Amino acid sequence: MIHRFKYREGRHLRGPLTDLLVEGLTDPRLAGRPIDAIVPVPLHAARLRARRYNQAEVLAETLSARTGLRVLSALRRVRATRTQTRLDREERMENLRGAFVPAHNARVQGLHLVVLDDVFTTGATTHDCARALREAGAASVRVLTVARG
Repeated sequence: MIHRFKYREGRHLRGPLTDLLVEGLTDPRLAGRPIDAIVPVPLHAARLRARRYNQAEVLAETLSARTGLRVLSALRRVRATRTQTRLDREERMENLRGAFVPAHNARVQGLHLVVLDDVFTTGATTHDCARALREAGAASVRVLTVARG
């Protein structure tokens, strides 16, 4: 289902996938902790043109509509990276190192943020996103994904 959502114009699947994210927000590791905003993982401009939409952004907007949490476009992907599908953990970490920076208008100082992505495999993507947000002054950064794979 995630593959179809991500690669085959599967935006109609955002509802069932968002159900899983709402469930994730009730996870005991997140419960009782403040969340100021959701930050979707950005795509590089070239990949966005190819896919025509950012799946993490679509999920973030749908989750926001259901929960009232605001969406912040607080990250920018500053360089294109190889697809991660066939890379091991070390290769993924190296591939993404420094790929994300705070957006020019990012105002995250003191905020408790949740980075949202579709799949958590090795954590390389969310690790670099969290690094950039912490460097910009976020008070905390947690991760929420639809699946682990």
